[in-house]
Amino acid sequence: MGKKNERHEAIRRLVRTKTIRTQGELVEELQKLGFKVTQATVSRDVSQLGLEKVSGEDGRSVYILAEDRHLRRMCEDLVLWARESANLVVVKTTPGGASSVAQAVDAARWEEVVGTIAGDDTFLVVATGEAEAKEIARRIRQLAG
Repeated sequence: MGKKNERHEAIRRLVRTKTIRTQGELVEELQKLGFKVTQATVSRDVSQLGLEKVSGEDGRSVYILAEDRHLRRMCEDLVLWARESANLVVVKTTPGGASSVAQAVDAARWEEVVGTIAGDDTFLVVATGEAEAKEIARRIRQLAG
């Protein structure tokens, strides 16, 4: 994997796991990870990755990936609850919503997700481990509001 691809994956992880409000914060976080980046490089990365600004939990703007924004809308509209058990996450949705939300989870390409399988109003997420399942369930609950 080239440096650009590695940097893009690092940015995806950072935006998903930390509250990143500015390109300057993103530059600092990447530098902590050993990437030699400038504001101009990060600006291009933000554009190429399709990062968007949305209102965070505290009302201040934060970066989010475009695919996560879609997942957020789906979760807000359709998810009722999410619970983990071992390396699995069971997600209950409104009737007919499971397939759409599961597809959005797949499209988000979360590293911890092995795959999903959906019924009508429930879908299952297979995670890489128990800790990862807890994190996935937490993230889905957070996205659902």
